[in-house]
Amino acid sequence: MIEIVSSKQKEKLTDDKIAKNEPPVTANSLLEEIKPLFSDYFKGKINSDGDGIIYELPNGQLFLITAKEVK
Repeated sequence: MIEIVSSKQKEKLTDDKIAKNEPPVTANSLLEEIKPLFSDYFKGKINSDGDGIIYELPNGQLFLITAKEVK
């Protein structure tokens, strides 16, 4: 039996294989990837410290956004 696979399906298969072979990501590197998205989608001040991302809303509320790998 011959299986016909579209180019879009081939691309997805390739992307999935590449993603599965990526090296592990650290919590800090994940936060660094997420940080620029805050300025695109949220109003307020965004800073980093050793513990995570500090997000200050325009009303003065402060949040510490952290990441932790769960195994």
